[in-house]
Order: sequence, then structure tokens, then C-alpha cells
Amino acid sequence: MSFVVKTIGATVGGPSTFLVASEKASKREQVVSSSTLIQNALLPALLFGAKLEQLVLVPGSNVIARVYAFALVDGPSPIFYGDYEVTRIATQRKPSGTDEHLEAFLKKIGEQEEKTYNVYDPLLQ
Repeated sequence: MSFVVKTIGATVGGPSTFLVASEKASKREQVVSSSTLIQNALLPALLFGAKLEQLVLVPGSNVIARVYAFALVDGPSPIFYGDYEVTRIATQRKPSGTDEHLEAFLKKIGEQEEKTYNVYDPLLQ
């Protein structure tokens, strides 16, 4: 049974949450991972609508143990819905090279004012 990644949520200091949906059944499942490797593999799966043939979970949990090989899909990228859009991004760090992070500018859709957020979580960057 193949799955697609529908959403990714990230919490500073916590695992990332992935909502995956079966293509054939209307089954949706929430799975998690703190692994940067798994997070970096599933982010392009979300962005390019990849079909995952199999996810292996740690027995008795919803923690992802392994992502099997998948290919990116040719065609239009998914459309993401939300209340905000990213309007600009910048990198920041101290002159010493420490405190490196992403600065993201978000604007509520339909409004002109943007807000600045400092992003330290590697997945969100």
C-alpha cells in the first residue's frame, strides 16, 4: 500500500509529526520522528508529492524506524493551504559564527503587515 505525506509539523526540542495518507484507502496516520535523516528524507516527499511504498515503525509505536526508497513524482507540486505565507527569508549569525539561524518573514494572507520570526529548528529551516 503506498502513502503520501500530507503535512509536517515541527516542535522545537520535540519530534516532527508527519500525517501520511494511504492512496487507496481513506486511512490517515500520524507518525513521528526525531531523526534529522528521516525528517530530511520526508520533506521532499511532501514538497514533490512522492509516493512512499512502505514506512517501518518501531513496534508498538508511531515512531518511524525506516523510510523505504521512493521516487519523486513528475507533475505539479502540491498546493499548501494556510493562514500565512512566507514572504522573505534571511540567514543570521553572530560575528563569531555562533547562533546561526534562519530569519523568516511571514504575512497573513490578505494583509500587508509581515512579522519576523527567528527559526532555530533544523527541519523548519
